[in-house]
Amino acid sequence: MEQWKELESMIKAYVEPDKLYPYSDIYSIYFDTEQMEFLKQAVEKSWYREKLRMRWYQTGEEAPVYLEWKSKAKGITGKRRAQISLHGDDIEEINYEGDVNPIVIRQINGVIKRYPGIRPEVGINYHRLSLQGAQDQSIRLTVDKSIIKADLRDICTNKTEIENKLENHGENIISENEVLVEIKVAHSLPIWWVKTTGSLGIY
Repeated sequence: MEQWKELESMIKAYVEPDKLYPYSDIYSIYFDTEQMEFLKQAVEKSWYREKLRMRWYQTGEEAPVYLEWKSKAKGITGKRRAQISLHGDDIEEINYEGDVNPIVIRQINGVIKRYPGIRPEVGINYHRLSLQGAQDQSIRLTVDKSIIKADLRDICTNKTEIENKLENHGENIISENEVLVEIKVAHSLPIWWVKTTGSLGIY
């Protein structure tokens, strides 16, 4: 945490809070099959791999829920996202909400059908600070803290159950004095980031 505070003070002239969601409490639910096919794709670094997750950004039944499918083929990443509502315990019982592109619906439904028995596998909750470049807003910087995880194989996709499981039975991934910092850029890392992280021994 002290290292982040020092880094934060050094880059404050180059970043600013995200204009829409500077602070968020994120719940991410990752799905997999009994054979852990998504995990195997990632561990084996398959030329093509994909993952399916459900995400929301605040507690409570009224918080919007999103279903996201991410794929990666030969270094090219794709992402599809749709707002959903949950009815029942089965992921196949979801309803799409709002003006969702039919192609996105077809692609996400295709993933679910390709992996019979897909289910919630693990849940992660964390507090996030989101920053963007002051001059180049394509630069995104996230700072996550209080990261906890929980095994979800014994429960359904009910939001309240998942939130309670994480709060009451979650396992800390990092200590209270640590944060996870990630920078995303469209092209090369900015010079100010390379210089400041290098001076602090962060690689």
